[in-house]
Amino acid sequence: MDSTYKTNKYNMPLFEIVGFTSTVRTYNVGFAWLTNEKEDNFIWALQQLRSLVRNEGSLPKVILTDRDTALMNVVGQVFPTSAAMVCRVHVQKNVGSKIKELLKVREGEEVEKEIVWANLEKAFMHLLYSDTVDVYGDRLMEFRELCKKWPRLLRYIEETVLDTDKEKVDSSGDLVKGWEAIHHMLGLQFTEVQTQFGQ
Repeated sequence: MDSTYKTNKYNMPLFEIVGFTSTVRTYNVGFAWLTNEKEDNFIWALQQLRSLVRNEGSLPKVILTDRDTALMNVVGQVFPTSAAMVCRVHVQKNVGSKIKELLKVREGEEVEKEIVWANLEKAFMHLLYSDTVDVYGDRLMEFRELCKKWPRLLRYIEETVLDTDKEKVDSSGDLVKGWEAIHHMLGLQFTEVQTQFGQ
């Protein structure tokens, strides 16, 4: 779910909802003109979407957004059983621009800014595409170590992207709940896809 921001002749946000299949295909679900991107407008649009769903079993399991806080707040109200997650493409784009904005390299250092930017972006992407809890934990520690010179950048990434890690860390500091939930959800989806293909 995402909105184009006043890129049309009406100068209004166009809220677009697309679906994503297990065979990596997208399809249009719905569009809505919104007077603004406030919670009331998103509640109305999501309620209209929900009214189109014929049975509760067909509700979306995951809803991806661009981290628009108003939208993320109402997803939980209208679709309480759906997990609201931030779209990876938006995360990549936002972190890339913040790296360039917040990263300062001292004059006279032998490493050029572009190389430092590229290395940080590569390390972040490496973290983002971790396959397991253990790999994620290791890469997170490496990324934090790499960002020690730029505490503002690290704080931005921790607060806006990695903030959900707080829910996933148990008393010993291990990442747990979030990864277990994702693993369980993927297992269920895999079984469902196998059954559908079998039919």
